[in-house]
Amino acid sequence: MRNKKLALFLTLAMIISMFPLNAFGTEFSDMPDNWSTKALESAVANGLLKGDNGRIMPNENLTRAQMATIVNRAFGTREKTSIDKFTDVKKDAWYFDEMAKAVQMKTFIGSGDKLYPDNSISREEAFIVLARAFKLSGGNANILDKFTDKNDISDWAREGISSLVAAGYISGSDGRINPKHNITRAEFAQVMYNLLKNYINKEGTYTEDYDGNLMINVPNVTLKGLTVTGDLIIGDGVGDGEVILDDVTVTGRVLVRGGGENSIKIIGNS
Repeated sequence: MRNKKLALFLTLAMIISMFPLNAFGTEFSDMPDNWSTKALESAVANGLLKGDNGRIMPNENLTRAQMATIVNRAFGTREKTSIDKFTDVKKDAWYFDEMAKAVQMKTFIGSGDKLYPDNSISREEAFIVLARAFKLSGGNANILDKFTDKNDISDWAREGISSLVAAGYISGSDGRINPKHNITRAEFAQVMYNLLKNYINKEGTYTEDYDGNLMINVPNVTLKGLTVTGDLIIGDGVGDGEVILDDVTVTGRVLVRGGGENSIKIIGNS
């Protein structure tokens, strides 16, 4: 019996050693155990956050370049545009290509000849970038009346923030939206998790239902006989590739950001 137990223990140890540490949530020494844990783990699992030197740095402010990179990863963005007019993005900067993708996506617009990539991004700025990325608009500003600091929200941010609040993606804290505060990595991961709980980032055929919004950010994907309880987003990473919806029910919006002129094919009762 003792030998059998030892053999079982050694087998389990060998199996565990085959998995990366982050599969068990222990890769990062500073991974919190609080409201943001699930969102941070999702961001890591889906390649949005990668951390540095074994740390996820949940309480550090997010820079504009870092946010652009995360959004690009979520949508699978590959196309770039010229950003030569922006004088504060050096060609040898690690984020040069990411900012070029963000400008191509129209998630980042900049001000004059500046993109301010190294600046911390405020909560209202981050919310507007997400409203642009997910094409959320038409929000009624009256919904902001529940926030005691509603007058701190910039005029240009009101519609986008209203749309995010109305859809339930952001809710503030203690009756405040804190628009001028810098957004932390944990806070941003939580908002992204509210917006996107499901990702398809590998080619293939999928038949399981999805609860929550679904992002497809690679080409050559078929959804067959399933229901998406939420929005279906065809991300920029689909490019000119093909996505087939075969007998698919989507309870929310179908948002097409990627795909060529004839590459989104709807068949069956979709």
